[in-house]
Amino acid sequence: MRVDHVYAGYDGTDVLRGVTAEIPEGAVTALVGANGAGKSTLLGVLAGTVAPRSGSVVPAPPGRPAFVVQRSAVPDTLPLTVRATVTMGRWA
Repeated sequence: MRVDHVYAGYDGTDVLRGVTAEIPEGAVTALVGANGAGKSTLLGVLAGTVAPRSGSVVPAPPGRPAFVVQRSAVPDTLPLTVRATVTMGRWA
């Protein structure tokens, strides 16, 4: 998988600016950096959930990688315990 000169971001602000990288097929690859450096945005571009404004993405055959988001639309302050969650699963 490869990205060439990718620009991408949110609400008209680029988070990634001219990023070029190659991720070797079958290798374990770590993406590290400071908060706000664009790690999640790059993963979103690679997974196809964030469209690059410019540049190119060459996916690894045969398709896209799996992608699990860091956060859902549910706020962290939702008052739900593990016990309550398990109990809800038993309603079915």
